[in-house]
Amino acid sequence: MKKFLLVLLVIFLTICILGYSYIALAPDIPSNADEIIEQAKAMDLPNYYNGEAKYASNGDVKLWYEINSAKEEKKGTIILIMGYGSTSIQWPEYFYQPFLEQGYDVIRFDHRDVGKSTWLEDWDESEPYTLSDLADDTKAILDNENIDKAHIVGMSMGGKVAQTFAIEHPEQTLSLTSMSSTAYFDDKDLPGIWPDVMKAIGRYTIKYSLSNSLETTYKFNLTASNIFKGKYELNNINTVLKARYEIEKRNGINPNAGKHHEAAIQVSGSRYDRLKDVDTPTLVVHGKSDPLVNFAHGQKTAELISHAETLFIDELGHDIPEHLSDKISSRMVTFFDKATPLIQVQGDVLIENSKSL
Repeated sequence: MKKFLLVLLVIFLTICILGYSYIALAPDIPSNADEIIEQAKAMDLPNYYNGEAKYASNGDVKLWYEINSAKEEKKGTIILIMGYGSTSIQWPEYFYQPFLEQGYDVIRFDHRDVGKSTWLEDWDESEPYTLSDLADDTKAILDNENIDKAHIVGMSMGGKVAQTFAIEHPEQTLSLTSMSSTAYFDDKDLPGIWPDVMKAIGRYTIKYSLSNSLETTYKFNLTASNIFKGKYELNNINTVLKARYEIEKRNGINPNAGKHHEAAIQVSGSRYDRLKDVDTPTLVVHGKSDPLVNFAHGQKTAELISHAETLFIDELGHDIPEHLSDKISSRMVTFFDKATPLIQVQGDVLIENSKSL
């Protein structure tokens, strides 16, 4: 009996050692991560925010947002809703600059629990906030600016929030753009996260939870961005610089944001039935090489909204790389222009005529 227990103990310890080695010895992604981090640490931080910073309130939640003003005569307003655990910094200037040049104000903001918005200390796992609450946060910002209608753009989880906003606040939605998103991530009939990506997420999440150093934070951001990219290389130094900016210039990185946002997604469930009734002009943007939210989810979302336009890009992953940004932005400008009412002045009377799709 003792020999049997000893064998079991040896097997258990061997499994533990192998498991720890598999996780702790996982190679850096990218392989020159240390060199990238050292270069980024030696550089001056860019200024990632150039607009007017403000706060809006939704109950006890304060929401930080930034307004970037149109360079030409103003046509309308676009509000950008970023994804799970991410702040407004993840909307790159090269992406939204064309909107400003074409006459649109652009608002980007920090979700509750990230960036300079309220971090909830009394969050209750049994009663988490929902995607509807996040849509109401978006509405609070528009209301604070007295904006009656806006173009609602969301990426990843932000796309789910944007869909929810269009469903629940159609009167304030000029158009809906759902990017790299889904109407129901847990649909068993659709492909999920790519298996190798799922394995990598688990492996590196555990690895980087073993330490809370700055280098670990930078490596986690580098790893995530490279796992989720499409068929191209990234500006890895900029990834580290953004993480540095969050830590040095803003409120840092909230370790609970992911858990809180994931709970909001889970408790909110499917939007399949409700999206069928959306008659707002809609554009679905999705990469065929998206390893996180499979391309099939973008197709499904477009099918649910019968009039939806689509922009599907072969090499695009779960991000907005600079070399593909102009293709995406220019398509979106054309879409916004068609969905934006024309304001005509006859005497002292304003007459609003919507362009048809």
